[in-house]
Amino acid sequence: MSLRFDLGSAKKVSYVALNQREDSTTHPASNSARIKGYNVYTSNDGTNWTNVKSGSLANHRGVQFIDLPANTTARHIRVEKTSTQGKAQLRIDEAWLGSAYPGAGGPAPSSRYEAENGLVSQGVVESNHAGFSGTGFVNYDNIAGSAVEFKVTSDVAGPRQVTLRFANGTTANRPLDISVNGRLAVDEQAFAGTGAWTAWQTATVTLDLEAGENTIRATATTANGGPNLDYLEI
Repeated sequence: MSLRFDLGSAKKVSYVALNQREDSTTHPASNSARIKGYNVYTSNDGTNWTNVKSGSLANHRGVQFIDLPANTTARHIRVEKTSTQGKAQLRIDEAWLGSAYPGAGGPAPSSRYEAENGLVSQGVVESNHAGFSGTGFVNYDNIAGSAVEFKVTSDVAGPRQVTLRFANGTTANRPLDISVNGRLAVDEQAFAGTGAWTAWQTATVTLDLEAGENTIRATATTANGGPNLDYLEI
């Protein structure tokens, strides 16, 4: 099931916004048609498609935003629903494509931190699986406690959505503890199998950050280590 847009000519697209129809008054609604997993594809001819974003949406009401990689330009955009929070339907009341965020006049308000530039503990930087951002990714050692640490900057204090891009070519979940400034913030965030080491997906968590510099550490909690980690983005 997918939703397709034809912009008439190649244009810059920064995000896709979706307002999904509700089928129940309960929340969370297991019988709703909300999107869980998704892929976003771009094309200039409507025939040959490139997967530019994969991930999952929270089981929430209201408008949901999918931020696309910086400088995405295409005539055709296709949003594919790969899994559901409940019913296997696609029910969208409204959808928008945006070239910039309101009041910004520029790119999406996010900052990307490449894993290969972080502090790696019991892991190696590699580039042998295609599709990564930057110059490579971090391959965690198969041991509990292996980790990647990021120094990130937040312009404001408070909760921020933080996205981690990863690949897991095994069938086993490889959870990570996410800590902020030395305090555990997310206990064993799941990083399930993605089907192949070249199949990159994203996981999004909400972290309370301080204004200014913060230290975010993603630590493997099982003997399998962590997934291959591409980047962290705020």
